[in-house]
Amino acid sequence: LITAAMQLETPEQGESLLRWLDNNHRDRIPLTRDFWKMLMDNTTPDLQARWCEALAQRVLLIRTLALTGAELQILSKGAPVSTVAELREIGEFHRMVNRCGEKAGDVLEQLNSGYLEQGLLSKASGISYIIFMSVLKIAASTHITSWQQLAKLPAYLDIVDTLHILPEEFTSLLTITEKTAPTYEELTTVAGKLQAGLNEQQTQQMQNQLEPRRSEALSGEYRALIMKKPLASRDDIWRELLVDGKVSADITTTRLADAIAGIQLYISRTIAGDEPGAESAVLERQFFKEWDIYNKRYSTWAGVSQLVYYPENTIDPTIRIGQTGMMNTMLEQLSQSELNSDTLENGFRQYLTTFEQVANLKVVSGYHDTIDVNEGNTWFIGTSQTEPKKYYWRKADHSKCQYGRFAANAWSDWKEITCAINPYQEMVRPVIFRSLLYLLWVEEQIRKDEDGKKDISAFSVKLTHIKYDGSWASPFSYDVTDKLKSTSQNPGLYCSANLDDNTLTIACYKKGKDQDTTTPALYFGLCIQQDMSGTDAPKLTDTLAIVKSQLDTVSVVKVNTLMSGKYHTEFSLVSQGGNQSLNLSLSPGGFSIDKDYILTFKPEAYITIDPNKLFHYIGDAIRDRCIEDFNYFNDDSDFSIYSPENIKLQPLNSDIPDGDATLTVLKKETSQENFQYLTITGKTSWNIPEGFICKNTKNGTSCLLQIDNSWDTHAGYYPYDNSSIPEFSSDATKYTLHPGFSEPDAELNTGKLIKRAEPLRTDNICLDFIASNGGVFEFIKGSDTGMSAPKYPVSSTETLPFSFGSLSLKLPNQDNKQTITIKVSYTGMEPLVASTRYQLTLETPKISESVISLHTTADGAQYMEWDAYRTRLNTLFARQLIERANNGIDAVLSPETQNLREPKPGVGTYVTLTLKPYDQAIHGSDRKFTIQRGDILVDGDIYPVIDAAVKTKTSTTVNLFIPHLGYNDKQLFLRAHFQSGDKNWIKFIPYGNGWKLDTSYNNGTFPGLESVSGLSQPDEPMDFSGANALYFWELFYYTPMMVAMRLLQEQDFTGANLWLSYIWRPAASGAGDWRVRPLKEDTS
Repeated sequence: LITAAMQLETPEQGESLLRWLDNNHRDRIPLTRDFWKMLMDNTTPDLQARWCEALAQRVLLIRTLALTGAELQILSKGAPVSTVAELREIGEFHRMVNRCGEKAGDVLEQLNSGYLEQGLLSKASGISYIIFMSVLKIAASTHITSWQQLAKLPAYLDIVDTLHILPEEFTSLLTITEKTAPTYEELTTVAGKLQAGLNEQQTQQMQNQLEPRRSEALSGEYRALIMKKPLASRDDIWRELLVDGKVSADITTTRLADAIAGIQLYISRTIAGDEPGAESAVLERQFFKEWDIYNKRYSTWAGVSQLVYYPENTIDPTIRIGQTGMMNTMLEQLSQSELNSDTLENGFRQYLTTFEQVANLKVVSGYHDTIDVNEGNTWFIGTSQTEPKKYYWRKADHSKCQYGRFAANAWSDWKEITCAINPYQEMVRPVIFRSLLYLLWVEEQIRKDEDGKKDISAFSVKLTHIKYDGSWASPFSYDVTDKLKSTSQNPGLYCSANLDDNTLTIACYKKGKDQDTTTPALYFGLCIQQDMSGTDAPKLTDTLAIVKSQLDTVSVVKVNTLMSGKYHTEFSLVSQGGNQSLNLSLSPGGFSIDKDYILTFKPEAYITIDPNKLFHYIGDAIRDRCIEDFNYFNDDSDFSIYSPENIKLQPLNSDIPDGDATLTVLKKETSQENFQYLTITGKTSWNIPEGFICKNTKNGTSCLLQIDNSWDTHAGYYPYDNSSIPEFSSDATKYTLHPGFSEPDAELNTGKLIKRAEPLRTDNICLDFIASNGGVFEFIKGSDTGMSAPKYPVSSTETLPFSFGSLSLKLPNQDNKQTITIKVSYTGMEPLVASTRYQLTLETPKISESVISLHTTADGAQYMEWDAYRTRLNTLFARQLIERANNGIDAVLSPETQNLREPKPGVGTYVTLTLKPYDQAIHGSDRKFTIQRGDILVDGDIYPVIDAAVKTKTSTTVNLFIPHLGYNDKQLFLRAHFQSGDKNWIKFIPYGNGWKLDTSYNNGTFPGLESVSGLSQPDEPMDFSGANALYFWELFYYTPMMVAMRLLQEQDFTGANLWLSYIWRPAASGAGDWRVRPLKEDTS
């Protein structure tokens, strides 16, 4: 009946339902047997209704969960259903049974029997036995005997399935949830365990959410704890650490990219001036000069690097940087007309005609725009050697120079200066100021005097700059007529920009001789401010002493360089010690510092002495006389002043008043010679005698004292006729005073004689020069300088000088900014003991140690010289090129033309070294070698000359020009450096008008050297590493290549092949040959 009424599946389910109601029923709900009785008797309808309600609830649960008969059979034993938690427990039991699938019956059968095997449940549910046992350990006993134990399992298994973590880790989760404030380490541990179960995509999603929050939290900690700026923003961290603090999942980066970005930011901030302590010399390097153009962006830097290291992938002879204006003109002509022999020859002739104008320009001045001559650019001013003169400018990039050899593209072409320029005696200078090329010159204007009869000269300094469009601005003018005259001899012009204060220093001076070591005389100086106003340049004479090596001489033009820093000295008092009433002071007398950091100055020390205070123990009536005699006696002797430690005057009759007396003795230290000076002061007026005979009662000697000064109660006596009585004065003595040869009028009782004063000595005045680290690097006594000591003042206060004369000392540091302490001390007898400390701050301009000079030989060859290197500046055979062009292009574009001879660039010798083929025993593991020179500028210096690699099968020939620079005028040294090490030197010595190899020195060879030749060579072929190499490359390589490319575009293959043959000519047999000399010689 129940089964049918409740729509259950089997009668067994109905039976289990009724048993469940009886075994677990709430209060006031009757049992089934009681219900049937009530139903039959039709009594207590309310109880019947409750039973029916309970029955319906159980049936609803059975239907909702779809409980099976086997499950009902287990639950009928009394499973509670009173609360939601109990209903949920039944649901979890059913869910666990469902996980067993087809084997659910076997599981329920074992459970109903009272014990369920773990293995059966693990296998039935498809759960790993290890995981299943771990869950059982946490959720219940490992022995399963009740359905409630099964009901606990699904929740833990769900956590395992969801989090993919082992059940043992549940303990950590539960521990954390129980704590009110878990530690960061505990949270990190739990987070790691939770993340372990995530797949890669889930982990990334979680990291994308957590990392920005973690970054924000850490940045807050950094601002508060490290920066001490809790209110700062994350942008402040970015500026301080140079790292991007906002990298996230949306803005990704790599560690390398982040580091590169930090470096880029730092460089940009430094160039902008936002970073302190930047080295101006480093910022002048070419890399930083091109920062805004190429290097601050990876893409453009990479493009430039690609061109530098892999030019063969992108080279196009018709598209290149540094192409001359002459080449542009020829390109335009050829592109606008049909290519034939006539148009090509006309283009060549025009190119060569323009080249002739600039090939032999006279270089009159130059400027280098960095402190280091191996970096930056040298700017040249050249002038034509015909009238009217035209002026041109060009530059050379020293970063493209190795061992004195410039790459062809290191040179710009000559560009005409189109503004009106008429310099006086070639006083014209280029300078880089405010990042622009400025031109400075002195100009003379002839005008009439006030009477209109006599011509007078007016001088002015002109200053102009080139605009961005290549034109020149109207010049500024500064009148210097009052400072420069037409009679001024050998005027030279110096000009340099200063990075520190962004000013321009200009000096006009008298050129000295080549070997003159003195600072030249100054005609005038100017300091150009940023607003282009001109003022007198401060301390210009001292600046000229620093830059003397860059000043022109009567025969050599020097290149001025950028200046960093300024000439500034500050001499300030620090402290005084000892007797301050002496007011010991020091006057530096002006400073000068040369480029070798030799400080030269003329110090003078002073002490102030009040004789009335210093010699207070000498009586007033005799003090002046005593001091005068003391000074006089010490002209050629060594006297000191003594007085008794105590003295008492005892009158013996009424002729001597009752009063005070003083006794002063001038005593010679090297003998017993002494002089006495006596004063008597009465309490009232008394009859002062003209003299006394003073007798020493201790040894019986006597002396005659005569009066010097007297008034009222005072009388002073000194030795008669300045005569000395040996051994007269002695310690603890009684003297008697006799008016004549009669009985004494008084007695003097004296104590021990005390030494009171010595003459002023030059040994007592000294100077200590103290470095910034506290160490004394120089100590000078007055006696070391030959000074004369002053005399004591006689009657009034005087300031006494101690002149040290001119001193020169080597400063301890080679810095252009340094501070030293000068301590002046006087250590005489008390109270003449005092010392005073001064701080001397020295700042000198920092300039290049290397000097670039411009020379012209007797045959017209010009060259630039610095350190051990020379570079040719002009070409003398331009006329010959034009003559060859008249015979056709073939006559110009030939190897013979590229061998036109050029004279020696100054005094020196050519030498050809032939090196043996590669031998590992000699050369080491690498074929590379370097030829070096030694003892060039100073003893022991070494300069590399050329790098190359020896051949493996044949000998290697190295052609060199060795300039003779004058330091070592009797010998030239060369050696090779291989990977195996430095080889021995070979020496060349003068021989007639040339040089020869000294075979007596190291046998005239070194390991790996086969032969030496070429010493008698008088000239050399066309110089492809000189200043005109740019034009030679355009003439012999780029022009044929450009024409060949153009003909290829027009599909004129025969013509293209002809023009390519000027560069490379295939041979009938063999590999063919290069026709461009640098390519053939492999020196490009």
